[in-house]
Amino acid sequence: MKSGNLIVKLVFGIMGVIYTIVSVICLTIARSMAGSMRHIFRLPEDDLALAIVGVVFGMLGVAFLIVTVCIILADRRQKRLYEELLTYGQRVQGEIVDVQVNRTIQVNGHSPLVAKVKVNFPSGEVTLKSKNLWNACPATGDTVNVLYDAMDERRYVIELSDEK
Repeated sequence: MKSGNLIVKLVFGIMGVIYTIVSVICLTIARSMAGSMRHIFRLPEDDLALAIVGVVFGMLGVAFLIVTVCIILADRRQKRLYEELLTYGQRVQGEIVDVQVNRTIQVNGHSPLVAKVKVNFPSGEVTLKSKNLWNACPATGDTVNVLYDAMDERRYVIELSDEK
């Protein structure tokens, strides 16, 4: 689903830029009609609509750009966690005990799978839940690698191939 995440970032980023540009254009035209920014909301009704559209589009543009930045930061954090665990983490074998369909998400009529993996950590046996799997078809009983932080076992990555 990496390409889907890229598409979301591109769409939200482009929408943010377009809305912001339209906002700047509307507010610039309204300002030139009013003479200054202080008098922009004292324009006649027809011209006032242009200023209001500029303000609304500006807020929408900023909101889309903020969402885009948040998605990019979350992706970087997830990538950094994976790289940290590859470098400093412990690797253990786990067994897939259950595979379920995550029905809370649906794209084009399809829902991702979620695997539950039983792992023996030094602190004891734990069942972990994988991220949403769009292209992988794990089977119950398969063995997978789990990378985890020895200092904080809540930080883990289940290595499942994302291929059919």
